[in-house]
Amino acid sequence: MGVLFKSAVVAAILALLAYAAIAMPLPFVSAWWNCTFTSQDHSALNVRHRIADGLVITRSLVGDNREAVERLLGAPLKPPYNGLSTPSSDMVYYLGPERGFIGIDSEWLIVRFDGSQRVSRVIVRSD
Repeated sequence: MGVLFKSAVVAAILALLAYAAIAMPLPFVSAWWNCTFTSQDHSALNVRHRIADGLVITRSLVGDNREAVERLLGAPLKPPYNGLSTPSSDMVYYLGPERGFIGIDSEWLIVRFDGSQRVSRVIVRSD
């Protein structure tokens, strides 16, 4: 194999590792979720966004009641949510500025409940 091909393979592997380090969902870690942050600190790695992505993908909150969600995520925000419209029964958590090159909105984790007050859906939305 040529040196150029080997260099391209190494560059591709490094690019995949870099992508995984900044974009892949993270497991729920209370200290990471509850840490205080500024917009600039948080946007570099999107920690809260990535934890929320993990909660959506794994559906780990589905079936839990409000008390269990609040024990895990903390107290939800109270309305109004800066342009976000959602039913009053939802629990809403601020994630930070919208991801992407030009993030002008905010992103939110929304925990939705069914008639028996169990989590039926978890979504990430921007306002």
